[in-house]
Amino acid sequence: NLSIAALGGEFIADPFRLSAADEANQVMLHARGVQLQLMVDIAEFEDIGMSGAVSGALPMTIKGNKITIETGRLESEAPGGVIRYRSDDATLGALVPESELGLVARALNNFEFDSLTSDVDYAESGDLKLQMRLSGINPDLDPTQPIILNLGIENNVPQLLRSLRAVRSIEDILERRTLN
Repeated sequence: NLSIAALGGEFIADPFRLSAADEANQVMLHARGVQLQLMVDIAEFEDIGMSGAVSGALPMTIKGNKITIETGRLESEAPGGVIRYRSDDATLGALVPESELGLVARALNNFEFDSLTSDVDYAESGDLKLQMRLSGINPDLDPTQPIILNLGIENNVPQLLRSLRAVRSIEDILERRTLN
């Protein structure tokens, strides 16, 4: 039995057996009450604020020192939550208002979602694919007009983490030089 408290919620594994003799080991991991804002904080997305929690199932395969997730799914818990994309007016103004990107940016400025679902795949190469569907409203735009957003996010997690470390190292060097 395995249970881990993390990100304001918990991750619980179905009973499983790990064997070094097996080429691959399967573990079904259930996420419960994982807080969205804590995930945003870890990713250091300073322009995004979120409330709400997600739960779901993440079927993991452990092969050597690699973990993969195939057809995982996370869903928001009732009553939903809020996404606030805090972009300055210059950034929002630079987007063509009629463009899809401009509409998404305005919708996410104060998006009250009642449903958030995400299909999760994490490949052995480190490529993370999230297919998200958000349903809700932005009361600042039109509180009676439902908004449905379908977002696809793909990123290589190891490369992303290396990039973040490099940026932090550069920031640390620059900060030390300005203090001296």
